[in-house]
Amino acid sequence: MTPPGNSSRPATPRNPGNPAPAAPAAGPGTGPGTTPPGPGSLLPSAPGADTAGAFALGPGAGTAAGAPGATAGSGRSRGSASSPVHYGGVGDALALGLPARFAAVLTSIPDAMWAAILALLLLSAALAVATVMGAARARHRDRTIREMEALAYTDSLTGVLNRGALEQALRRELARAQRYGRPLGLLLFDVDGLKAINDRHGHGAGDDLLRAVGATLDHTIRDHDVCGRLGGDEYVVAVVEQGREGAEQVLDRVEAQIPERRATLGLPTPWGVSAGAASYPEDGETIEELIAAADRRLYASRGIRIDPG
Repeated sequence: MTPPGNSSRPATPRNPGNPAPAAPAAGPGTGPGTTPPGPGSLLPSAPGADTAGAFALGPGAGTAAGAPGATAGSGRSRGSASSPVHYGGVGDALALGLPARFAAVLTSIPDAMWAAILALLLLSAALAVATVMGAARARHRDRTIREMEALAYTDSLTGVLNRGALEQALRRELARAQRYGRPLGLLLFDVDGLKAINDRHGHGAGDDLLRAVGATLDHTIRDHDVCGRLGGDEYVVAVVEQGREGAEQVLDRVEAQIPERRATLGLPTPWGVSAGAASYPEDGETIEELIAAADRRLYASRGIRIDPG
C-alpha cells in the first residue's frame, strides 16, 4: 500500500557523486537581449585572457571583469560619441605616473568633451597670440608717431628744434613767465666764419660746423631750457626762470667747450661764435622784442665773441 501523499510513480534515485548543474545566477545585464562582447568590452576575448584588475568606468560598469555578476553588456563601443573612454586598470595609471583615482576620473570623460576642451584651448591660444600681436602693432604705431612728431619739430641738419617748433616753445615759456611773474633769459648765437669755411672747404664742412655748434648748445643747456635753430647760422636759447645774469652763465659754459669742438672738427679756417643776451621783462614783452634786443647786443658788442684760437 502506498502511503498517503506519495505519488504512485517511483522516485528517481539520485547519484550522490554527480550533482545536477545549478542554474546560472542572474545578474545585471544578463538575460534575453544581452549584447555579446564588442570592441572596448572588458570581457576576455579568448579563454585564458588575463583581466585581473581591469574595470570599466561609466554607466552600468561597477564590477570588475571576471568577478561574479560581470556581464558582456557592461562594456560599450568607443565609436559612440557619448560613451566613456575605458580605463585598463591601475597598471596604466602607474605607467603614466598618475594616481589611479585621478586617472580614473580623467579616463571617464567622453571623447566629445575632450574634443571640446581641445577646441577651447586652441581658441585661447589664438586669442593670446592675437593680443600679443596687437600690442606689438600698437607699440610700433606709437613709436612711428613719435618719430614723425620729432621729424616735424626737429631741424634735420643740427638736431635741435626747427624754427616753427622754436617759436612755439618760446611763446609757451614766455606765457608761463608772464603768468607766474618769473624772468626769462634769451640768447641769440651767430656762427662767425661760416661763409669762409663754405668757400674754402665746401658746404659739407660748413654743415659739420653747424652741427657742432648745435650739439654744443644743446648739451650745455638744462633739460627744461629751449634750444633751436632760427635760420642759417643763427641759434636761439631760452633760459627758463633766469634773467640776464643766468643767460650769461650759459655763455660761459658754451665758451668753455668751443676749444674742444675746434680740435674735433680740425678745420684750418678760423671760426667762432658771437652771442647777444636779453631778458624778460627788462628788454621786452614779446618774443620778437626779446630777439631784437639780443640781436642789437650781438652786433653792438663783440666782447661776448669767442675768438678763434
